[in-house]
Amino acid sequence: MEIEAAVQRTFATGSASGSVAEAARRWMALPDSAARSSCLLVLESNQLKGVVLPRDLLRALATQPTRLLGTIAQAVQPILLKDLGQWIGTIEGLRTLLDLFTRQGLDILPVVDGGLRPLGVLPLMVVSQELILRLQQQADHRDLAEQQLMTAYAEMRGMLEALPDLVLELSTEQAHVRVMPTQLAQV
Repeated sequence: MEIEAAVQRTFATGSASGSVAEAARRWMALPDSAARSSCLLVLESNQLKGVVLPRDLLRALATQPTRLLGTIAQAVQPILLKDLGQWIGTIEGLRTLLDLFTRQGLDILPVVDGGLRPLGVLPLMVVSQELILRLQQQADHRDLAEQQLMTAYAEMRGMLEALPDLVLELSTEQAHVRVMPTQLAQV
């Protein structure tokens, strides 16, 4: 999977110093693809401060619409873009990403640069699908290797069965080796 394809570049943001009502208006004004994101990224000085889930935004909007957005943001461990390439490249890396989602209880994680500026969001569904695809490919490779091994075993077994039965007698006292067919050895 390419990093560019994995990271969604359209996402919803709100200022930590802005009101909950203002954040809700901005979120709903975004195109459907960004508005359907399962979290709102809260920024302070263009750096990620945390995320707000829709249920938390609605709860705050219903009770305290003038409350500052930063006060309801939950802290989140974002994904650094430089690390994302390594994680997406391996099955273990994809499992690490899934653990990160699970620990935080989110289905979208922000992707940031070294200065914690958001670059996009990584959906859990994309990571899950990629892991399933990789595991399926791994299973297919194992099945193919097993079939090739069984074929090679059958060929070797056939060659051994086609050879005449021989018994080799090696002696450390004599300088020669005697080869006797098994019919003579059994007599």
